[in-house]
This record gives sequence, structure tokens and C-alpha cells, in this order.
Amino acid sequence: MTWSGQLPPRNYKNPIYSCKVFLGGVPWDITEAGLVNTFRVFGSLSVEWPGKDGKHPRCPPKGYVYLVFELEKSVRSLLQACSHDPLSPDGLSEYYFKMSSRRMRCKEVQVIPWVLADSNFVRSPSQRLDPSRTVFVGALHGMLNAEALAAILNDLFGGVVYAGIDTDKHKYPIGSGRVTFNNQRSYLKAVSAAFVEIKTTKFTKKVQIDPYLEDSL
Repeated sequence: MTWSGQLPPRNYKNPIYSCKVFLGGVPWDITEAGLVNTFRVFGSLSVEWPGKDGKHPRCPPKGYVYLVFELEKSVRSLLQACSHDPLSPDGLSEYYFKMSSRRMRCKEVQVIPWVLADSNFVRSPSQRLDPSRTVFVGALHGMLNAEALAAILNDLFGGVVYAGIDTDKHKYPIGSGRVTFNNQRSYLKAVSAAFVEIKTTKFTKKVQIDPYLEDSL
């Protein structure tokens, strides 16, 4: 099944961010020390380097890293220093920061922050959430928040009462989530779909839908 459209607009009054941000398109020859030197003007931080192993200890094997700041205000300072395009139709600001490495001057890298309030969306607070009508959604795009996930699955299957995005210890998304329906029929339709392709102006991503097994916790 395919869903295409615009994500719900986001209007944040005073957003609180995860201290962890995604950094995409980093210079191929950047080192961990180079990253820390570039970004420590915003506050103390460490670097999380996915896929970093003994073979390539110095350079990002996948072209992206995560910065983990000690303080949330450092993330806000970083975003203020980024150029961004606030006029995108779905309210998704894309943030870009220019950084340099030995071989590359002023490379524009993408910064993707996470607003904590985006991790959960409840349509009707009074309704009990039934685990037997809950699906697990995997392979989520990093720009998809709980409200958008609820809207997409509600458009396709109806009856969505809750959506949650799974996060790590820094409250940053780990690429999976859960969605609860208020009726068995919607739940079964979602499970039998198994995959949904999500097409927005910013990205296209195929997500996976499975029954949510409480035992798997």
C-alpha cells in the first residue's frame, strides 16, 4: 500500500529537544576530533559513530554521525547557527550547517534535531490502549513524528487512537514505533498490509508493519 501527501504541519511554541542530533552528509575525511572541534562552540559533546569498527576508525563509514550534547540549550544554539528553509509546505524545517575538513571547505551538512513532544501522539486520552490492537512499525524515516505516523495509518486503515516513536536513552528516535487502533478491523487491515510506502515532498520510505508482541519487550 502507498500513502502520499503532506505531513501534518508542525507548530512548536517552546520546543524541548533531545540532546542528540543527526548529522548527515559529513565530509568523507572528517575525524571525531574534527567534529568535536567544530561543534564544541555550542557546548560539550560526544560523537556517536554508527558502524564505526576497527577497519575505518577515523572516517564516517556511512556518511553520517550523531552528536550528543550535554545540554539541551546547545542544540538550540546549533539550530540558530544553521541556515534553514522554514517555508516547506509540511512545516518541516530543514537545517543546514557549513563545516570544513582538511580536504573539503564549507561543506553543507544536514542537522536533524528531535523535539521530545514528537515521540507520542494520543487522539483520545480517555481510551484504554489495547496491546492486542497495536502494531509495531519498523524502518521509520527520521523526520516522521508520532502525529504524522498516526495520520498516515489513520488515512489508510482508520481507527488510530495512539502512536508512539521508540527512542534511545537520549530520547532520540531509533527508527521504530507503535500504533494502536480502536477496532479489530483496522488492526487486521494494517497487519495484512505488512508494508506501506510513504511518499512526501521530502522523502519516500517503505515502512514495515507487524503485530505488536508484548512478549518481545
